[in-house]
Amino acid sequence: MISRCEHLLQKSAWPIFILIVLFYGFMYAPYGLDNNDTGFILGLAHQVFLGESLYDKIIYVRPPVSPVLHSFVFYKPFSIAPVLVDRFFVIFQIATYSYISTIIAKKYFNWSGAFAGVVASIAFVFSCHSFPFMAWHTIDGIFFSVLAIYFITLDVNKNNYYLFFAACFSVLAAASKQPFYLSPVIILGLSFIVGSKIRIFFIASVSIFCAGVLFNIALGDFGARDLFFSAISSQTSFSDLLNAGFSSYRKDVSKLRSIVGVLPLFCVLYFLIMKNGMKNISSGLILVSSIFIILMVVAQFYFYLEDWSQPLAVFDTVFVTTFLCSAVMAWKTRNDSWIIIFTLHIIAWSASISWGYQTAILYAAPSVITIAFFVERSINQKWFIKAACVAILPVSLVIFYVAHEYYYSLEGPVRRESMTADMSAISPVLKSIKSTPEQYDLYAQLMEIMNKLGDSKYVVLPNLPLAHALQGKSNPLGIDWPLNAEIGKSENKLLDRLSNRVEFAIVYKNSSPKPETEGMFGSKITQYVNENWRLVESTEKFSVFENPSDRVRH
Repeated sequence: MISRCEHLLQKSAWPIFILIVLFYGFMYAPYGLDNNDTGFILGLAHQVFLGESLYDKIIYVRPPVSPVLHSFVFYKPFSIAPVLVDRFFVIFQIATYSYISTIIAKKYFNWSGAFAGVVASIAFVFSCHSFPFMAWHTIDGIFFSVLAIYFITLDVNKNNYYLFFAACFSVLAAASKQPFYLSPVIILGLSFIVGSKIRIFFIASVSIFCAGVLFNIALGDFGARDLFFSAISSQTSFSDLLNAGFSSYRKDVSKLRSIVGVLPLFCVLYFLIMKNGMKNISSGLILVSSIFIILMVVAQFYFYLEDWSQPLAVFDTVFVTTFLCSAVMAWKTRNDSWIIIFTLHIIAWSASISWGYQTAILYAAPSVITIAFFVERSINQKWFIKAACVAILPVSLVIFYVAHEYYYSLEGPVRRESMTADMSAISPVLKSIKSTPEQYDLYAQLMEIMNKLGDSKYVVLPNLPLAHALQGKSNPLGIDWPLNAEIGKSENKLLDRLSNRVEFAIVYKNSSPKPETEGMFGSKITQYVNENWRLVESTEKFSVFENPSDRVRH
């Protein structure tokens, strides 16, 4: 009976992974539309699609890959439902880097196909957690970084072309978001360690240089090359990096939910590493039990939620634990396998360096793989340990099904079951997207105002970054979401554009965060309009302001 179950698992593990990915796509991708992040990259991508140049016409403070990459959804045949297609693409990205990471581990640790399939599924589920599916530069950076590491783990000594592919993907990762500047450095380091030859390191160095040159040439087609470095270095300070890269983890580790959930796992892994592995059945049971303690803590968190949230402190404390484990194992064994797993953790750490989403959970695979390494050594001991390990996947699916019941929103709780309005009637851009009736009314009112303004040059402030894409129009301001954090050194340029290019400003009254918020999440541009422009219309949701200057109409 047991052998039959094992045979069934061997046959079904990877099909189950594919089914879970498809399930997430069809179950979650069509639902939800918030007024901030979910349209941010797509709004920029639409401007790129219209032929506007980054850093010159388009105001953007990060490297250019994400707006360029996601602009493909506005071309046929993807333009039939661009927002939905992009969400499926993001799910594909998460599934791909979860799969590739597991394949790398399978190769080095000699895992069975069935075990690797389950690990990939768990890595995917945790990486998705309750994050809204949307174009996001962090996910792009992880995606290209993992592809780069995959090619460097192939037989680069026999086929040097792999080095060039690794170099190209590492440069694309670095060109997705500033923290992923580490990606080319990692590829150089791995080429020296895994390749074991100075010649391989030299070829990798030349490949990265050539990939950088190609990127620079391509940048000329999509952006203003001379403004690039000024724009991407205009906002992030060293203190921001220090807080996101180190301080936030220290705070997370000290929280009660993290201590209760993760301390048992930390103790078990410490014991297993120091004692060089599993010696008896009890150690395997204790390890699996410690995993279920984490799942119970996360489940308790989600089952009592009244709004969108995530227990990121628990996730990131698990990450700190496995990061330390991989570092110790790399030091103790000096094996390429643990050096690679350690570098995957560095990619996850890079992903956590952010203004608003300071967590490594978007790339859960390194933590899942590290724990899975020790779990795999216990599953051959007793059938009930195998059953408990397999049970981790359905338990995780149930937990994160509950987690997705509340959709991401900064304006209050939004349950997925309340998303009954078909947004297709608002614009073809939102075809097959479901949201709440309140959200439908908001966008219907916005579209009515924009249609009334006709060919006038207008902007929508401070958020709703998909507004111009819904009508297929260019934004005269060059930025769809002018938070202080997103305008860099361009405040004076934007004020000049407001005065000379924009006739009307549509200001969303209930925006969150509020324009007057202090620091990087406020909007000085919106405040300027509220204080200096002439109010000509006020509805339930919007205020319409007219530029008091006559210059813009001549």
